[in-house]
Amino acid sequence: MEALSHIQFVLAAPKNAENKFGGYKYRTAESILEAVKPLLNETGSTVTLSDDLVLVGDRYYVKATATFTCKSESFSVSAFAREALQQKGMVEPMLTGSSSSYARKYALNGLFAIDNSEQDPDTKDNRNYEPVDEVCRSGQVESIEKLITESNSDKSVFCNYFSIKTISELKQKDHATAVAMLNAKIKNGSK
Repeated sequence: MEALSHIQFVLAAPKNAENKFGGYKYRTAESILEAVKPLLNETGSTVTLSDDLVLVGDRYYVKATATFTCKSESFSVSAFAREALQQKGMVEPMLTGSSSSYARKYALNGLFAIDNSEQDPDTKDNRNYEPVDEVCRSGQVESIEKLITESNSDKSVFCNYFSIKTISELKQKDHATAVAMLNAKIKNGSK
């Protein structure tokens, strides 16, 4: 599970959705998947999602399972979300879909160790949260530097492209793009 450990260490899943009524930002399952795809490509691994409906008493729950696979090893995490009895403006299939998205988000959170640490804005009362253009964490910087070396890329050209002076100034929002670009260069053999 070295690949999973690496992804858990370097993954940055930003809060890019906004609840305008509640005035806060949050992550979605889709934003987590968008952030993890370049890392899956980098490690030669996959993630799959599946849902089951589970009846508990007289209420249905969506059980979402996120499965990480690398070579012959797999690891799964499941999470549950209950369908609302009703939601203004939603028909029944939309209620199930909403529950599925919610359960998938928490299954992915568990799988990729997106935690409730102080550094995680999802844990804060963020009604007054202003998104910060944060730089990459040290593990992400190390990952980028390794890819630059493997692709035989010029660090100064890389830094100029992202308008930074050093790799450690790379922004979280640019990490996935940088990984994808460098992996593409490695794959295409453009050295």
